[in-house]
Amino acid sequence: MSRRSNYLFSQDNFNQIQTFADYTSLTINSLFTYLQLLEKQEMERELGIAAQIQSQLQPTRLPAVSSISLAAYSLPAKGVSGDYYDVINIRKGQILMAVCDVAGKGIPASLVMVMIRTIIHLVAHQPGMTVGRILDVVNWGIAGKVSLDRFATLALLSYDFADHRLEYSNAAHHPLLIYRAESRRFETLDTEGIPIGLEKKTKYSQIDTVLHPADIVVLYTDGIIEAMNEQGSQYSLESMQRVVRENCDLPPEKLKRAIIEDLNAFVGKAKQHDDQTFLLMKVDG
Repeated sequence: MSRRSNYLFSQDNFNQIQTFADYTSLTINSLFTYLQLLEKQEMERELGIAAQIQSQLQPTRLPAVSSISLAAYSLPAKGVSGDYYDVINIRKGQILMAVCDVAGKGIPASLVMVMIRTIIHLVAHQPGMTVGRILDVVNWGIAGKVSLDRFATLALLSYDFADHRLEYSNAAHHPLLIYRAESRRFETLDTEGIPIGLEKKTKYSQIDTVLHPADIVVLYTDGIIEAMNEQGSQYSLESMQRVVRENCDLPPEKLKRAIIEDLNAFVGKAKQHDDQTFLLMKVDG
C-alpha cells in the first residue's frame, strides 16, 4: 500500500514491481555466475602455469648410462602432481633414483614436492651422502616447514655399476620391488621409517643387495596399485607383478607401455583418483 492515504497500488503496479524484481534477481545471479567463471578461469590458468613449471622440474630425459636401462611414467590426477620421481648421476659409475608421494593433491602438494626435490639435488652429490643420510637431511629440511597433513613418503636407491650393489632407504613408502631373472621370483626390500616431515630428529636406515643381469627394479606410488575400476576394485601389486613377469624379456621402455596398457584396460572409464608414477630399471645382460 502507498504511504499516501488517498492512493492505493493497483494489481498491475504490483505485477510490474514483481516482474522488475525477477529480472533484477536474474541479472544479479548472472553477474555472480560470470564472476565465478572468471575466477575459475584464473585458477585454471594458474594451475596450468604450475603444471608447466613442475613438468620442467621432472627429468625431461633419463640418463643414458652403461650396464642398465631405464624407463619412467608419471600421470597427475589434477594437472599438478604430488608425485615426484628423479634419476640423478651423482658421480661417475653411480646413479640415484627417487620416488616420492606427497599427501594431498594440487598446488599445496606440488610445493612440498618442489622443496623435497631441491634438497635432494643440493645434497646428493656431496661426499659420503648415503641414501639413508639423504633422507635424514630431506626430513630435517621439511619437518616444521609444512603442516602435518602435508607429509610425504619417499624412497631412495643408489646403484653402483662397478660392484652392482644397490642401496635402498625408505621413508614409509612402498617396499622396493625386484624381479630376479634367474629364479623368476619377486623380492622386496624395505626399511623402517616414518614419512618425511613429521619428526625433525628422525634417522633413516638403509639396506643393500647385489643385482644380476636381467634383474628388474620397480619403484612406484600407490596411485598405480590402488587405481580403481568402475566396480571399485583396485589394480593391485599382484597385477603389476604379473605384467612384469610376463614381459620380463622386454626393455624397460616396452615394459612400461605393457604396464600402462594393462592398467588402463583394468581401470576402463573410471576417473583417475590419484597421481600415478613408477620407475623401472633393468640390469643389462
